[in-house]
Amino acid sequence: MRIYVPIITMLFLSPNIFAQQGKVEGKVVDLKTNTPVPGATITVTGSSNGAITDLEGKYTLAIKANEETILKISSQGYSPKEISDILVKPGEIIHMNVLLETTSKMEDEIVIMRTTRRQETTAALIAFQKNTNTVSQVISAESIKRSPDK
Repeated sequence: MRIYVPIITMLFLSPNIFAQQGKVEGKVVDLKTNTPVPGATITVTGSSNGAITDLEGKYTLAIKANEETILKISSQGYSPKEISDILVKPGEIIHMNVLLETTSKMEDEIVIMRTTRRQETTAALIAFQKNTNTVSQVISAESIKRSPDK
């Protein structure tokens, strides 16, 4: 009889030990296009616990129960987002979809300048072929225009 009491106690307590966590699951989606964001990272601040979204933008994250947690969601090309005051009960699953907004870089202007004009005359190409360190064969634009196959 003494052997059965600890075994029965362990059977009833073991589900409670494993149920001290809850889950947060959902989908990370682009705000403008409503498409999934694969490869986004979801981390719990203050711990090393985290998850990465799959190709469909879905994630599942186990967090400690009965503690308020803060989730940080980030992905390349998107502005990071923090979600606070998440409280999960033991064994509970919270469904949480996240919308991420894209970031854009604004530049003043881009200037493209052309410094030299490449000469494709026969004389210029023969000089290039003569001065190069490698073996090369060149055909000028003038030669192509004169040939019957344009």
